Amino acid sequence: MKFQKKLILLFAIVSMVSSTLAGLVVYRLSVLNSESGTRANLKVTSSQVINEMNEKFAQMDAVMNYVLSDVDLLDSIQLLGRDDSSVPSSYVANARTKLRYGLSTDFITRNKYLTVFFNNKDIYIASPWLSKEKLVDSFDFQDIPYVDAADAALGKTVIINRHKNFWIEDSGSEEVFSVIKALQGPNMGYLEVDNSAESLKELSQADPTVNLLLYVNGDELLYATDQSLDTEEYRALALNESADNKVTAHGTYYVGVARSDQYDVTAVVVKSQRLSSVELQRIVKTSIGIAVLVFVVSLAMVILSSFLISRPIREMRRVIEETRLENLDSAGVSSVMASNDEIQDLLNSYQMMIRRLDMAIAKEKKASILQVEALYDSLQAQINPHFFYNVLNVISARGVLDDDEMICEICGALASMLRYSTGNKVRYTTVKEEVEYLQQYRYLLKARFDDRIAVDIYMDEAVKGQIIPKMALQQIVENSVNHGYHQTVFLMKIEITGRTDGDGWKIRVRDNGSGFDKESLKRVQGTIQDIRKKLSSSHENIELEIGGLGLVNTYARCKLLFGDQTIFEVGNRNDGIAGAEIVIGSRRSFTKDEIDEALGYHDVEEG
Repeated sequence: MKFQKKLILLFAIVSMVSSTLAGLVVYRLSVLNSESGTRANLKVTSSQVINEMNEKFAQMDAVMNYVLSDVDLLDSIQLLGRDDSSVPSSYVANARTKLRYGLSTDFITRNKYLTVFFNNKDIYIASPWLSKEKLVDSFDFQDIPYVDAADAALGKTVIINRHKNFWIEDSGSEEVFSVIKALQGPNMGYLEVDNSAESLKELSQADPTVNLLLYVNGDELLYATDQSLDTEEYRALALNESADNKVTAHGTYYVGVARSDQYDVTAVVVKSQRLSSVELQRIVKTSIGIAVLVFVVSLAMVILSSFLISRPIREMRRVIEETRLENLDSAGVSSVMASNDEIQDLLNSYQMMIRRLDMAIAKEKKASILQVEALYDSLQAQINPHFFYNVLNVISARGVLDDDEMICEICGALASMLRYSTGNKVRYTTVKEEVEYLQQYRYLLKARFDDRIAVDIYMDEAVKGQIIPKMALQQIVENSVNHGYHQTVFLMKIEITGRTDGDGWKIRVRDNGSGFDKESLKRVQGTIQDIRKKLSSSHENIELEIGGLGLVNTYARCKLLFGDQTIFEVGNRNDGIAGAEIVIGSRRSFTKDEIDEALGYHDVEEG
């Protein structure tokens, strides 16, 4: 398959995935937007229903206030409630007439409400009922079930849930909801305004999929578009003031609650969370349309881009195929090399760069390995050889004075030390082997200074397996002997202690000599700092003066082995005893393979 087809196929797959993701994102956003719209619609619907109910009850309340604001009507109501039998019957008839006319005004009758005055003397007067049903001729006060609720309200308006209309003969299934008020005063009676329950079906509901539940007096169901939704859960929401003016999810439904701040009425609107088939089809069509559009546009761009990108590659292929050994200097090759097209120039530049880079890396790697090896050998070769001469002096003196077996032992120890120190095949050793070498050196020191020197070695087992530069401890001990004591007659005591320190280890060498003076300590520390900078920059060759700088030599070899993990501290003891203290070690343990890699052993063998 050609490059252009591969490019088109690859990006076509990417475009298909991208368009599918775009369609899914649009679908998800549309669903979320629909859910948000549903919540907002439920909130608006519940508030609108409450406003309409407030208006209904306010009109019914206004009818009662209208009657109570008329002095003549109040006098007539008071007269009808008197128990005094001395009241002429003509006065009672006149009071009934006034009250009947007062309840027949246009303000009362135009809203199609039935307004009723009644008292406990079984007297009732009602406004003309505009429906065809006939009003009852009489009633029994004891049959009115909601009188006690009106009395308990002490003159305030009370909402009466839907009930049978007591004032119409043979009302059948017709129900009304009412507001009632107990008139304050002796036997003043009651005012009741009835409204048809059928009028509740006229409440605003723009969305036919939204169900409405109206509760009054707490959790009394006044109206429901679907009686099956009247559950304890929704009744509890009607009683819960914290749910007011909120839309929440309950099961598979969204539920909005709005509560009137004027009357004890609560609207609960309910809608299924499932999208309608029409809404779902609209969202799916929109999502698919956007996904297809994204795919078509992306594919067109991919085809155009692949053609433009592959054109110089095709031209480059043509030039390469036409190039022969005999026409290397032809115009075709020259045009490729001189072209301003980056893609055409890329082949030649890349091939030449790879060849040069491979050669340069090989040379640099080999030079770096040789440089590190030479640097390490150079440093190790600079070890102060004075102790060999001192040992020879001891052997010579013992040979002159005494024909003793100790001479043989000294020679044996010297031979072991020579073999250990002159072996350059391996540039490092373990602490255990270094301690064994140091014990040979301690024997020679004892032979030289007799009882005037004590070298004590305390080494943890965990430290003995650590890797250390060869002759590192011997150099430090020799430095203490040569520079720490000047014609002293006191016991020269050198203590070597090895301990683990977290993931690493430390070896501390202390003596009881004169220690470092300020100038010497400053000079040694300054030289160590210079060596650290040189080794950290480029492993450049380091020239150290033979003699006097054994500590710096030891630091340089530790730095090459352990790198930034090197621990090397030079100073005087701080435990109240005069003398020098030198600490060497590493912040973590190194394996033999890591050390070999640092010194380039593997690379050298492979090369």
